[in-house]
Amino acid sequence: MKHRFPAIFRKGCLRLLLPALFPAAALCAPEAAAMPASLPQTAAQADIRQNGRDERDEQIAALTQQVEALKKTVEVLKQSVEALQKSVESLERGTAAPSYASGAKGYAAGQGMSSTATPSAGEESIPDNALVQSPATYPGGAAALLRFVSENIIYPAEALQNDVQGIVVLRFVVQKDGTVGKVQVTKSLTPETDREAERVVKSLKKFLPARQDGRPVAVWFTLPIRFQFQ
Repeated sequence: MKHRFPAIFRKGCLRLLLPALFPAAALCAPEAAAMPASLPQTAAQADIRQNGRDERDEQIAALTQQVEALKKTVEVLKQSVEALQKSVESLERGTAAPSYASGAKGYAAGQGMSSTATPSAGEESIPDNALVQSPATYPGGAAALLRFVSENIIYPAEALQNDVQGIVVLRFVVQKDGTVGKVQVTKSLTPETDREAERVVKSLKKFLPARQDGRPVAVWFTLPIRFQFQ
């Protein structure tokens, strides 16, 4: 014999009566009430993600600026290398390229004066270093000469105060024994820079003397010295 359940226990009605029959089922209500509370948390997470993107964009921008600055530095270094190579080639030919005196950063306001020293009768017979068979050379070569001048020259205080920059061109006699003889300023900048350039030239070490037909000869050696802020 089949038993029939009352109508209230039928499938359709059982779902409606569960909360009444089982009050514990009402515990699910707080979860439903708590759902809106998750919205502020989602907004905070969005702010964190946005802040992270902003920081990343700032880092990318900073790195991009550094890359551009490095590119400019590389170009400057390339130009410096090319200038040094030309200086070495000029010195090897017997005509020195400019050496540099360091100083504070600034702008050159001073204007150099050109002057040509008048050689004496005996000096007229001294050939230029570039015209002899074996030119005079500085111990260690052109690089050593440039390094000596750069390391020993002192920027005159008055020239620094007056923002003086420019080139002093000197020529001097390299004697038969390699010592530095007479020094002349052929292109002047200021009296102070001229004196300093002469002082450094007179302190140079002995050169390997020039030779003509196998014999040592005296020669004129030209050396420009640049005074420049760095």
